[in-house]
Amino acid sequence: TKAYKTYRVTFPTTAGNSTCCMQVAEVELLGTAIKDDVTQPTDVIVASSANSPGSEGVANVIDNKPTKYLNFDGKNNQPSGFTVTPSAGKSIVTGLTIQSANDAPDRDPATYELSGSNDGTTFTPISSGDVPEFGTDRFKTVEIAFANAVGGDHTIVEVQAGWRDRQDLLGYYNAFHRHFYASNF
Repeated sequence: TKAYKTYRVTFPTTAGNSTCCMQVAEVELLGTAIKDDVTQPTDVIVASSANSPGSEGVANVIDNKPTKYLNFDGKNNQPSGFTVTPSAGKSIVTGLTIQSANDAPDRDPATYELSGSNDGTTFTPISSGDVPEFGTDRFKTVEIAFANAVGGDHTIVEVQAGWRDRQDLLGYYNAFHRHFYASNF
């Protein structure tokens, strides 16, 4: 996987049929060294448009506080998001966290796209997919790990034919914590 200077995060769809906007409280881009956010509140960040209320602008999305970034481009599943250039320099992002904002669950992002660039113009797709549901919980944080971000893949190894139940689980690997957790037997 490649290190990039600038990242673009886009939310193509919302959880409900929001007729007004998309909203999030916080987004963290998780780096490879440790499970840390590569962005800082002082990083250069640009919204997909200036279509946000003054107190709910794009800087709120990386301020490390439960404040809201609301973008009216998100209405009727129009893509909205932001581009950020981490002051830490080039980094490899292997996951992200997204925190729901304070109200209206139908405005929560349902899908995401992350791409990276070293010239600020040409962006290479890194990951895309569904955002885990927040439900009605507000300020709930969900984590998304990218297997391909570290050149990984997965293989299912059947220990015994037909094992498909939770009781058959030998353990699992948490990519964020880089730790294997064994099942209690």
